Amino acid sequence: MGMKRTLTVSAIAIVTGGLYYFLTKNQRPTVTLSKNVEVVKGPELPKDFSERAFFMPHFMIKNTKITTDDTTLHVQVDYKIDELLYQYLMEHTPHYQFRLTLPEALKHLFEGNGTQKVLGELVYGKGEKLNYKVDFKFKKLDQTSTEALKAIEQEDHAFALEIMDEQLNQLNHFPNVEQAANMIRF
Repeated sequence: MGMKRTLTVSAIAIVTGGLYYFLTKNQRPTVTLSKNVEVVKGPELPKDFSERAFFMPHFMIKNTKITTDDTTLHVQVDYKIDELLYQYLMEHTPHYQFRLTLPEALKHLFEGNGTQKVLGELVYGKGEKLNYKVDFKFKKLDQTSTEALKAIEQEDHAFALEIMDEQLNQLNHFPNVEQAANMIRF
């Protein structure tokens, strides 16, 4: 009886493994470079993909978080990229950056011109990570009160976010990053 059970389990395992192989063999095309190295190719990118790579559904703003402390305004933007954009970034290795601009009504409260640039996080690995965040920090002027800084957390403001390539060409622009995070997505 033990031998019969072992043969039955083995047969089920072989059939299941074969079925799995036939169902998944065309999902990820592979290229064999040698007997010891196998490279997994990602999805095929459309020819005009670079023109819309940083637009929905390939790039989506998930959340914005605005906080302050005694001296600084912190704006955190959480974003998600899809597998096509991930593949595009892996193949073309572009360095992209974000530029956040404060609304005119707030610029006079902070040092500088109210704009900060931050490099986007580089992609690497096999595409397991599709969620990222970028942090912006604006240092307040000495004459700006802590109360004025704290009030920013409670009010709605149109923080503008741009995504740019290495040559500072605009890839996408969000006139109000908080509204972009609250858009309904399908």
